[in-house]
Amino acid sequence: MLWALGGAPHRIRLATERAFETIDRLQGITADLLADPVGAKLPRRTLADEIDILTTDTLWQADSWLAEEGKARREWLNDPWFADALAQVKAAAARIRDPLVFTNYAHFFPLSFRIHSADKRFDERLGAPDDPIYAENPLAEVVHFSGHFGDPLLGLAMVWVYDCYPFVHTGFVEQFLWRRGISRGAFAPRLALTGLKMIARDLPLARPAADARHWDVLRGWVEQGLAWMTEPKRPIGGAPL
Repeated sequence: MLWALGGAPHRIRLATERAFETIDRLQGITADLLADPVGAKLPRRTLADEIDILTTDTLWQADSWLAEEGKARREWLNDPWFADALAQVKAAAARIRDPLVFTNYAHFFPLSFRIHSADKRFDERLGAPDDPIYAENPLAEVVHFSGHFGDPLLGLAMVWVYDCYPFVHTGFVEQFLWRRGISRGAFAPRLALTGLKMIARDLPLARPAADARHWDVLRGWVEQGLAWMTEPKRPIGGAPL
């Protein structure tokens, strides 16, 4: 969705608006989707089921992307720090019952969509998020369903943890949470769980002697999620513009 628009700041802004719109639309049709006989057959999981993927060999191996790595997953599951973090996430997940419908690990949500072309090129600066000029490129079609209906926050946690440049550097996730009035406490279990999965998939148990930035950052995101889980459920920011 970014590269088709180009990487200039105003185009990133436009891509962000369309991504937010896509998330809202897919969330909005979840109930109707599940009420349809065909949609009712779509796979669905809860956050507790997502944890089972991390802790169960057969479920982990059944996911081709997770199974590409994960050579130290069993060692991580026996690590005291990892086990304590996982126990905290399990307790938080037990209180969250939002369904994850049509879930996959093609990374990000939404992965791609088409927009209508405007009559003029977007080469000028754009204004605040409510600038009416954004409506000149409305959403036309969701092309690739990646992530989840119902609860988009786990997909947004993947954007955060997996460093989806440049959106993570432009506050993409923070903007979504702030503008939708979603608290850090609500986002925190998804962030911590996603961090734990990426640690189990990507990292050796021992911290590398050299080039340890990725190792440190992933553990840091888990710690951040755990810290937010203990805070009062307050919004990321103030009222939307």
